[in-house]
Amino acid sequence: MGEGISDLRLKREIELGRSLVLKFVASVKTAQIYDMNNTAFLTQSNALMEILDKIFETGNEVTLSLKENNLFLNETRLKVDFGSFPNFRFVVSEFKNRGIGSLCFRPQISLEEVKKFVSLFAKTSVNPKEPFQSFTKFFKEAEISNVDIEEIKEFDTRELSPEEVRIVAKKTFFEGISYLKGTFEKAAVSPQSVNVKHTRRFVRSIVDLLSKDESYMLGLTVIKNHEEYTLNHSMNVCILSLALATRLRLNRQLLDEIGIASIFHDVGKVAIPTKILCKPGPLTKEEFAKVKKHPQRGVEMMLQMKGLSEVPVRVLQCILEHHIKYDGSGYPSLHLNELGVLSRIVTITDTFDAMTTERVYHKNPFSFDSAIHFMWEKRGDYYDPLFMKAFVNTMGIYPRGTMLLLDTNEVGIVIEGTQDPEFGYRAKVKLITDRDGNRIDAVDFIDENGFKKRVAKILNPNDFNIEISKYF
Repeated sequence: MGEGISDLRLKREIELGRSLVLKFVASVKTAQIYDMNNTAFLTQSNALMEILDKIFETGNEVTLSLKENNLFLNETRLKVDFGSFPNFRFVVSEFKNRGIGSLCFRPQISLEEVKKFVSLFAKTSVNPKEPFQSFTKFFKEAEISNVDIEEIKEFDTRELSPEEVRIVAKKTFFEGISYLKGTFEKAAVSPQSVNVKHTRRFVRSIVDLLSKDESYMLGLTVIKNHEEYTLNHSMNVCILSLALATRLRLNRQLLDEIGIASIFHDVGKVAIPTKILCKPGPLTKEEFAKVKKHPQRGVEMMLQMKGLSEVPVRVLQCILEHHIKYDGSGYPSLHLNELGVLSRIVTITDTFDAMTTERVYHKNPFSFDSAIHFMWEKRGDYYDPLFMKAFVNTMGIYPRGTMLLLDTNEVGIVIEGTQDPEFGYRAKVKLITDRDGNRIDAVDFIDENGFKKRVAKILNPNDFNIEISKYF
């Protein structure tokens, strides 16, 4: 039998990647000798631009990244042969010397920007103690808008133990909230001071961690802070949206977009007075009218941010539409034929996190399982039925954070759940009381086929003054 389409595509990507490495090395080495106006440098720069254009034709950005001494073109590892080894070794060495983990060219890049970047890469001397920070300083001064660089990760999660991955995940979660706090504060004063590029990098770190331990990352969304609701909520919606988008098998570009959209979906709320957002009682008609303007205000703020050229219309569409339901109800009233793909995802994840979070005007939030049940009943009306089914599969029958009474009279909290095709639903449970009601700290499993312990009843943690987040 002949090669399949996927095999041919992979082979083509590897060939393009090798050509990219070859042209990049030739351009850099020429730039180390000649200035930007020299014929030899112009020839090599044009050749590099040609190979970039060929890769852009596939619909992708062009990201050359270094992972464990291997080079990747986007998500494809480039295999080294005898002939290409010197070029690969050169790129790996030069990336490390500058502390660069990945180099991304945007489809909008011009030949002038290619020449400027290659010349900068070739001629810049960096501080060996802080190579990336040193190179980044010169890179920012050069104002090359369609090239993005990322630092080599201090901790590559692929080399970490499961426990170490969880430590990095929790650290990233709280650093993310801190990042959002600074970003939203900037946006409130001057949206022009916010750079979307930085958000893209953060989103990619979340995607990476989800691929390593999705269950734990989803468990972190159980952490709630009603005093910093908008920040915590935006972080949770980002994680939930990326997990759902991954379940729907969206490509890397769409994952970037859904991450950015979900982080900024409520940014327009920074323009709403705190006394309205935190009002304990019902809003007046005038106050609610102000709240309903936050999607439009969010889009207006995004349009003023740096790096807007990297934000597809789909992101702005999602920010505008995230309070519009599947049947077209909600706000703002746009009379759409169909919601955007990203909007249909964030409508689900935004609602779920809001329903399960205590706020000053929402003292008795839904339990995780009751929120899932309520939303499931509204599929086809409020939520895209296909996406809602995928969300239920992502979260599990008993979502992480659900408090259960088991048939052994023990009480536990779901910390991990899987839908196994062979054995049905299985969950990992943190036991917090034994059969006699004594506090314990142990882990066990439940499953619906009765091989282990089974669920007798779902409990409301608020009735027992249990803070679920302390178990994650």
